Amino acid sequence: EELSAQFAGSAEALIAEVDCTAEDAEELCERFGVEGFPTLKYGDVTMGLEDYEGGRDFDSLSGFAQENVKPTCSLANMDLCDDETKAKIEALKAMSAEDLQSKIAEVSEALEKMEDDFNDFVMGLQEQYEKKMEEKDEGSRKLKSESNFSILKAILSSKGEAAPVPEQEL
Repeated sequence: EELSAQFAGSAEALIAEVDCTAEDAEELCERFGVEGFPTLKYGDVTMGLEDYEGGRDFDSLSGFAQENVKPTCSLANMDLCDDETKAKIEALKAMSAEDLQSKIAEVSEALEKMEDDFNDFVMGLQEQYEKKMEEKDEGSRKLKSESNFSILKAILSSKGEAAPVPEQEL
């Protein structure tokens, strides 16, 4: 709300909130890939919005908005594009709807595979972590039992001495 007030009346920027659970907002949220709350997006709607990944406090949001929420090269602002980008846009605009759909599907499939590969990698790390944790816990229990660790510490304590405290327990 504070950020929205800061940009109120701006001809170049819109700070808005959308309730994606509302029936009349479903299409908008789907169009821009909003899948959860809170999701923050920025950019030119004609070129696709980007996910905001920065801080969520007012100063972070305000600083980012001051720096990034402004007209940029897009279908609606071709005059802001360099020659190379203009040429890319013109070439893409010349493609048939069928070719565009095919290219979008190809890239979407590649992105999905990247996401799946990443999730598989993370799952593998999680399994390795859990296995190592079990090994450590079992090894600790076994070593303490075989060495009579508790009894050793109790006997030392009965002699008026404190057992050394490992650094990791400090």
